[in-house]
Amino acid sequence: MTTLLIIGGVLITGGLAGLFIWWYLRWRRYSQFHVRIFERDAFGQLHVVSDRGGIFVDPKTNNKLFYLQKAKVGLKPDNIPYIKDGNVKVVYMFKKGSQDYRFINFNIKDKELEPKITEEDINSALNAYQLYKAKYDIKGFIEYMPYIMFIFTIVIILVLFIYLFKKFDVLASIASNLKEASKQLAMANNPTKIIR
Repeated sequence: MTTLLIIGGVLITGGLAGLFIWWYLRWRRYSQFHVRIFERDAFGQLHVVSDRGGIFVDPKTNNKLFYLQKAKVGLKPDNIPYIKDGNVKVVYMFKKGSQDYRFINFNIKDKELEPKITEEDINSALNAYQLYKAKYDIKGFIEYMPYIMFIFTIVIILVLFIYLFKKFDVLASIASNLKEASKQLAMANNPTKIIR
């Protein structure tokens, strides 16, 4: 009875620990950005809805996307305008339709405050490079496959000819032996000897 209680306790504790780890990983996935979404209701009144977002790779398309947790929408992660509030990145968006979200960008026109290259620009360039590389690497190899197979076949034929010409003296001796064998077979079938 006590062993059943111990096994049951271990299973329940393990299950709760696994559930907590799953919840924490899911929570951490969407904890990169706090999102404030402005949307209009049926009467035209503006409301603010809070959501959480994160950038990660979509397993279906293998592309990086900016996902909103409650809205369940994936957007391009290239140029996300955010405002840093302590350790939290806050993104402001406007919802135009059920799946149509637009970033609200706050522009500061002071030349001293505008950075030239930001982390988002580097991430955007890396993401575009990875998409290009994934798209064209396999295709380039497949395009050259007929030429590779043709060259491979020619090399095999050349190797066979080289071995054939190296054994050419063996072929000559086989031919002379076959000639002698055919003469002896002809004499064995014909009891009359031909004298020359």
